[in-house]
Amino acid sequence: MVSGHRRKKTSEYAGRQRLPCTVRELTEDEATIIIVDSDLHREKVLPSKTAYAYKLKLEAIKYQGSRSDITSGQVVTRFRTDNMIAE
Repeated sequence: MVSGHRRKKTSEYAGRQRLPCTVRELTEDEATIIIVDSDLHREKVLPSKTAYAYKLKLEAIKYQGSRSDITSGQVVTRFRTDNMIAE
């Protein structure tokens, strides 16, 4: 459960047997961003926790944007057409 654990616990205390939910497949970075966003909406959050949450979110966003499939040196040489033309 990435988000809504407080809502789930409250529903259990109220005696509810079922709780509507949405099931999604997420990467670890997507889950981190959702967790941080839901935590920042709480009313009483310490500034230190807010700063840490934004740090986690920034790292996740940076990691999501990186593409290791075409930026590494060994992979890039496969896409070079000058070698193909020379052959």
